[in-house]
Amino acid sequence: MKFPHWLRHTAVSVISVACLLLPQHLHSTSVAWQQTNGPLGGVVSKLITINGEVIASLYSGGLYRYTTDGWEQIGINYGLPDNRAFDIVADPTDSTRIYTSMMIACGSYSTDGGDSWEAMCGTMLEDLGIDNFSSDTVLVDPSDPSIIYLAGRDHDNTAEVLRSTDQGVHWEVWSTFSDVEYFNHLVAFDNKFYLATRTDGVYVSDDSGASWTTLNAGLNETGMIRFATNTDTNQLYVATGLFQYNVRTGGNIYTLSADQTTWEAVTGPDEVTGIAWNDGRLWAGTVDGEVWRTNNSGALKLRNADNLAPGFVGEFTFTADQLFIGVGGYGVYTSTDHGQTVQPNNAGLKSMAMREIIVHKNNPDKYYALTFDRFGLYRTTNGGDSYKVIAPDNYFLTMVVDPQDFKHLYAGSGDYFYDIQVKGKTATVTTRDTPGPRTGNITTLAVHPTNSKIVLAGISNGIESPDGSGVYRSTDAGRTWKRSKGVPRKGVFSIIYNPNNPQVVYAAAFSGGVYKSDNGGKRFSQIGGDALQYTYRLAMSPTDPDILVAGSNLFLAGLSTADQTSGLYGGIFKTTDGGDSWTEITAGIRTYFDDGGAEGEEFEVWKYNFGHLPNYEMMLISPTDPDVIIVGQHGENVVVTNDSGATWSKPVSGMIPGSMHNYAYCLGTNLDFERIYSCTCGRGMFRGTFSAETQTLSWDDTTTTEPADASQPSTAAEARDRILSEVDVHQH
Repeated sequence: MKFPHWLRHTAVSVISVACLLLPQHLHSTSVAWQQTNGPLGGVVSKLITINGEVIASLYSGGLYRYTTDGWEQIGINYGLPDNRAFDIVADPTDSTRIYTSMMIACGSYSTDGGDSWEAMCGTMLEDLGIDNFSSDTVLVDPSDPSIIYLAGRDHDNTAEVLRSTDQGVHWEVWSTFSDVEYFNHLVAFDNKFYLATRTDGVYVSDDSGASWTTLNAGLNETGMIRFATNTDTNQLYVATGLFQYNVRTGGNIYTLSADQTTWEAVTGPDEVTGIAWNDGRLWAGTVDGEVWRTNNSGALKLRNADNLAPGFVGEFTFTADQLFIGVGGYGVYTSTDHGQTVQPNNAGLKSMAMREIIVHKNNPDKYYALTFDRFGLYRTTNGGDSYKVIAPDNYFLTMVVDPQDFKHLYAGSGDYFYDIQVKGKTATVTTRDTPGPRTGNITTLAVHPTNSKIVLAGISNGIESPDGSGVYRSTDAGRTWKRSKGVPRKGVFSIIYNPNNPQVVYAAAFSGGVYKSDNGGKRFSQIGGDALQYTYRLAMSPTDPDILVAGSNLFLAGLSTADQTSGLYGGIFKTTDGGDSWTEITAGIRTYFDDGGAEGEEFEVWKYNFGHLPNYEMMLISPTDPDVIIVGQHGENVVVTNDSGATWSKPVSGMIPGSMHNYAYCLGTNLDFERIYSCTCGRGMFRGTFSAETQTLSWDDTTTTEPADASQPSTAAEARDRILSEVDVHQH
């Protein structure tokens, strides 16, 4: 099993996200949400055993601890300020003291073995006079455990190593790098420090990190993933390859020479994605889901890990009787026979990153779901209580259901176009070439309402790129394609048919505007003008196809923070006449008020963040009231308007802590809005029942409780400073 070309060979950030939904004006909306049980798993960024307990850091999912009853969340709702922790280390003299590096929130520490967490940002940013620090890796000084090091980047992307001499309370800039941007691992070995960087090889320091020199002699690659130390013979290993956020692509293993001046290649597996030393052996995992270990002669030998999922093997940790393995998006597997046989061990891990969901129009218990980091198409018939995987050998970027047959789907990826017919517990998958350039990705699909052989495909160069080759049209179920005229060569992420008149089609060309066709997608003309230039997603009213909304995403379009916050670009726009005229419904939240809010309006920082950072992922329009719109925001969860943008609310309580940033990537519902589903970047799938009796949207996640958030700014000026500093902005 091999990963798609774009995931294996490019430095691409895979996870980012969006979502929405709702109905009736004035007797509008109430949704009680509950987190579903699966599919369980997620991408493991770090596995570590402390005092016999295994802790897993899941990309976008927080921290989990393994117990006899399965995994329990110990990060989100327990003081962890960020749900992305890339590194975890314990004080060697006091294992109840644990440190983490955090993607957008400096770092955190625990003094009670992980039961609760304290954020480091407060005094750190004050000490350093910076707006934010994004850390990649953390180290406790082996000679003095009161000294802590964090490697990462400050608010202007300057790469630095910070030092604290009082266990993480106060901080100083210890060293600065002019060329390096990202680090993956910081370790101490034989009285020196070693830094593994994402793209610039290895750095070494013989003065406890105050100064650094490169140590790349013998390395054939420049991307570094992890170090491992042979504690028997005192050898240092490094695994090369790409480790970027939730993605790993393979490299090789090297060991440091005896004179510590060069690296020597180690014979063994290709495309290594993780290494560890334990039980007198070097362990390695590969991009193809293989587990290797050294044998008695020292050579790496393949172990056949039966039942291991096809994701990359990136993380290992060990207890007295079990081996724990982090496998791509499939979470954690365990073995009691040194890796010869393994089994999934994901009970409690709810950090699956979901990409798309399609709900049966008449049966809300049935839906299909795609993930960001797993192969296959997931299907449930019980509202998400359990899932079956179909087409497990294929990776899909997008899917669409035949309007006439829920068991017939089309799907697309960076490699192929797929025609899928579901039959019972299996599916027949017919693979065809993608339209357009071979390097393109199918990022959206639309099917003719009454003739399923007619398919439209949007092509982008990256899975979230404004560049692409527009829209392609097939009249023979994807066997042949022709490029539609009028749409520029941009990435297209949204195509919608008018179900009452399929000659009318809308398409959003990312950074190229919105386009409309009156001849079934053969030729398009631009509508809406430059205001809609950065439209990422479109949504259409289920009952009135002349009503649409267009939402931008300036972050994915590559606009600078200054442009994102300028108020000059993007927003959410609505048309009620099929695209002849558009009104911005986010215009009322684009202005910072000098007095902290309009007269009679309570100041809420999210409104200013939401309005000035028009990075929206998805919208849904109520079938009974087009003024009711739900928006999934790139970092700000879910926001709702019941009056076409005159007022907004941010009802996230119970779904994910309101103080934490998370993508609400997709929503799905049946035609009657009887059941609503929301998928997130890292916390799995939520489901809810819809009620038109109140005007509030509530979430009910029975697995967590939300602590009070006392950190909201009290003035518009303070909010603006925080927004511009990106403290309140969720990054990739």
